[in-house]
Amino acid sequence: MTSWISSIVLGIRIYMVIAGVFCVPCEGIKVMITKKFNPLRFVISQLFILYMVCVFTLVFFPLPSLAQIANLTYNLQKIPFFFVSDIIKNFSFETVFQVLFNIALTVPFGMVLRYVGGMTVRKATIVTLFLSIIIEVGQLTGLFFIYPGSYRVCDVDDLILNTLGGFLGSVLVAKLEGILPVLCSYEMDLRRTRIMANKKIFQV
Repeated sequence: MTSWISSIVLGIRIYMVIAGVFCVPCEGIKVMITKKFNPLRFVISQLFILYMVCVFTLVFFPLPSLAQIANLTYNLQKIPFFFVSDIIKNFSFETVFQVLFNIALTVPFGMVLRYVGGMTVRKATIVTLFLSIIIEVGQLTGLFFIYPGSYRVCDVDDLILNTLGGFLGSVLVAKLEGILPVLCSYEMDLRRTRIMANKKIFQV
């Protein structure tokens, strides 16, 4: 639990650097060129970037120590639904929380794919599957062969649970589409806003 919190804190710090160096300046340039700004889309996009950075730090950090690197091997758990027997044999808060965490990890991903990307539930689920595959391959190969072995276990159950999370997230948004705000309705045409402001000034 402590390592997860420290990974999230690291993710927030990394995001702050990315936002300051890239996100905010790029958005400013985009607004100056297009003269349009959507505050809701901007907030969601920044939250999504923060979320993705935190996902990266959660699944790959903390990095192994020098002592751990010397003993690394390639680890793969390839038995589907092994978590069920694991919970039955060793029922505890940790084992149940691990399963729920792996599902919850990708729920926001599925939500954004549906809400912002406009994907169907099927497409959002498939994209989530590919994301999970990338994560598991990264864990199996020691952060894509940076390290000589797996310092995190590549688990087929994580693949299943992460994909389920994306599916649930997209379904949730699909069910709530009638009450969720429409993104395009928040689009602000700054040229029109400026013209209206000038008209009011001259009227005064």
